[in-house]
Amino acid sequence: RVIAVLVLVLGVVLLTDCQLQQVTSSTIKYLAHSWNDFGLWSQGLRKGIHQFKIDPHYMPANFCLSQNITDPLGCFVLNHDFPVTSRRYYTLFDLIPFLSSPTVLPYLLKSQNSSKHLPSENYLFMLCVKLDFDDYCSNPNWIKLFTSFFNQAQSFLQTHNLTSSVQFILDGAVTPLTSCISQSFRPWIATYQLDPIVALYSNDVSYAYDRFQCLDMIVFSDDPAFFVNDLAPLNYGKFGTTQQCAMYWWEPSDQSQIWSVASAYLWWGVIHPVGFYFASNNDLAQFEVYSGRYSGRNWNHHLISGAKNNRVLVLEREGLLLITWQGYKQAPLWGLYILKSGNIISVDSGSFSGMERVIELSRGANSEILVSRDNAKWEIYSIEANKLVKIREGREGVGALKSFKYVEGSQGTLVSEIETSGMSNSDCRIRVTIYSLSGKNLTQVSDLICFKSSEEHQQDASAPINSISIVTRSQGSYPGETITGIITWSVNTNIYGLTFELQHFQLTSIAGGYKIDVGNETSLAVSSNANQETMVVEVHSNGFCWNSEKHNKQPTPGTCGQEARSTERILTYNVGSWEEWKEEIGRGGKMGSCNERLMHGSYDQGERPGVDLWWNREVGEEGGFMVVAIHEGISAEWSVWNDTSDCGKAVPFDGSVLDSFII
Repeated sequence: RVIAVLVLVLGVVLLTDCQLQQVTSSTIKYLAHSWNDFGLWSQGLRKGIHQFKIDPHYMPANFCLSQNITDPLGCFVLNHDFPVTSRRYYTLFDLIPFLSSPTVLPYLLKSQNSSKHLPSENYLFMLCVKLDFDDYCSNPNWIKLFTSFFNQAQSFLQTHNLTSSVQFILDGAVTPLTSCISQSFRPWIATYQLDPIVALYSNDVSYAYDRFQCLDMIVFSDDPAFFVNDLAPLNYGKFGTTQQCAMYWWEPSDQSQIWSVASAYLWWGVIHPVGFYFASNNDLAQFEVYSGRYSGRNWNHHLISGAKNNRVLVLEREGLLLITWQGYKQAPLWGLYILKSGNIISVDSGSFSGMERVIELSRGANSEILVSRDNAKWEIYSIEANKLVKIREGREGVGALKSFKYVEGSQGTLVSEIETSGMSNSDCRIRVTIYSLSGKNLTQVSDLICFKSSEEHQQDASAPINSISIVTRSQGSYPGETITGIITWSVNTNIYGLTFELQHFQLTSIAGGYKIDVGNETSLAVSSNANQETMVVEVHSNGFCWNSEKHNKQPTPGTCGQEARSTERILTYNVGSWEEWKEEIGRGGKMGSCNERLMHGSYDQGERPGVDLWWNREVGEEGGFMVVAIHEGISAEWSVWNDTSDCGKAVPFDGSVLDSFII
């Protein structure tokens, strides 16, 4: 009866999601707003960001001395809010050398050399010039400086043959609204915000109206879709069909605002040929999750009301999801779902009788599923005609903290087990054992591997581990010849990581043990593709929001100069190749949005996340890795009264929320 009620509730929720997903458009896209710290860009480019907005802020010569700049004309420092002398900023004249660097130039050249050369592959840099005086034409110094930059940028584009694949867009004080430069800096085009109103339709060259090609409208917090509803009936004037530039909407961060604007855009049906971009201060993954039901690229499904302790597993061969969750004082429940046209459809459901909770889900050979239960019990299931069927079970040892997981690449023959000691001063703080799995038997093939981190912060060394996760990988001519592993765990609100290696089941090396991030409730997943590329993703709650309106715009510190602080209900991801994880953990690197190896960011709000990683063959032309994560959503009460993160509020939902984003 309980299951039937839950399935009925789930069906209603899914019907609502399906109705909302009927109309989507891939033209809904992202522009990185106020990315004035170039330390962010390495990750941003790897994540797939193609459009960036920076804020050249003109400052007089006496201020520029604090930046070691002696030009009597002054300088353009890159910052949205009013700069301070105590911080050293990037400048506008750092941009072209940076674009010419090995960090950026290969991306720009790849866009130019693309066989299809799609507009979506172009790169765009929007220059929102800020002047702190009213009469812009009264000071010629900033114009001379910007003219010098314009000449430098044009030379760069021509030298590298990028004039058709890289754009610089004029914004802020440098648009043709400033009369003394209205005809300057051609052929660059500019943003438009309904002033002058006649330029909504006119391209009169004599008035420089032809320069206005990028509609750039504010999103009001109290009426987010106001300008969409105002301009869509007019086909957005000349901007609805222009091929020169996309339309931009700035700068909503809350999911409800993004939904309001995107749904109005789709309802009117005036789909822009270049793109409908949200200028966002938040991480790309968070925007992709928050906008997923309207862009059609990713998921953000509100699944089961009241569900707790969620886990998710992608069954790649069948294109199915297995999701487990905890009802109210009931045995764990499970649902099997199929993904179709962005929707998630229930195909089977049931309960795991005789257990209190599911600890892990793990994918093995031939689509076998290892379910690690409480009380150290494990069960193996297979999928038959879209049904979940138990094929064997076993038991090994005692204790509710044991967690079994398949070793990646061992073809279902090896499993790893991880335990934590309840004693903070134990010589065996973390224990790992490798077993061979045959029939119903687990045979220990490695010695008990003990880890005790001497690098934990003093306040953490005396506290218990509150979450732990492991991924292992087998390499060599036979399973177990070489096994490497990555472990993450949390103590208080700090996350630690280490790597280890076994040769012929004997421990040969351990590295790391350092603090790598802030937060807790850590969860790891690993996946490989046909090219033997192996990627690892870690998600956790109570992380830090590096990219937000405040953090992108504040005078100091810069985005990359911030100290990460655990922030309630911020869901965070870290992702990279297996080799990148080993290198970063081994050297004691800190995760963050400016890390040069691993990609990092916030993707949603909630608690107790679980994650899987999926090689989705439908991503792009050749396939791509997709993060699939599930968590407990936020309540409306918490969102209103307790959320102080400034990281973009998720739409509240008291239950399980399924997210995805492409990496």
